[in-house]
Amino acid sequence: EVPFSPKPLGAYLKDNYQDRYINVGFGFGEGSYRGIDPYSRKVGTFQAEPAYRGTYEHFLQSVNKPLLLLDLRNRPLAKETQWLHEVHDIRTVGAMKNGKEFTQTTLTKEFDLF
Repeated sequence: EVPFSPKPLGAYLKDNYQDRYINVGFGFGEGSYRGIDPYSRKVGTFQAEPAYRGTYEHFLQSVNKPLLLLDLRNRPLAKETQWLHEVHDIRTVGAMKNGKEFTQTTLTKEFDLF
C-alpha cells in the first residue's frame, strides 16, 4: 500500500535542491503505463488515452522521432516557438491513476526539459 500525499514529489525536490532542480517532464502518444489504482491502492497497468489533436503529445508525436528532448529553459517567444508558450492539453499521469489523463498547461511555464 502506498501512502497518500497531496504534495507532488517535484515540490519536495524543488524545496531541497532549489536553483539546482531541473523539472523534466515526459509525454507519450499511446500505450500503457504502470500506476497505483486509486481504489485498491495497488500497482497495476493501465491503458492510456490516445493523445488527441491539440495536445502537446499529439504535436510531438507528429514529428515522427522515437525520442525527443526539448530544452525549454530561456526559450524565446518567436513565431516558430509560440505553441510552446500557449496553453494546450497535456497528459498528467503520475504515480496515481486518475480519471482524467489530460489537463491544460503551458509547457514553458511547467517544465525545464520535456
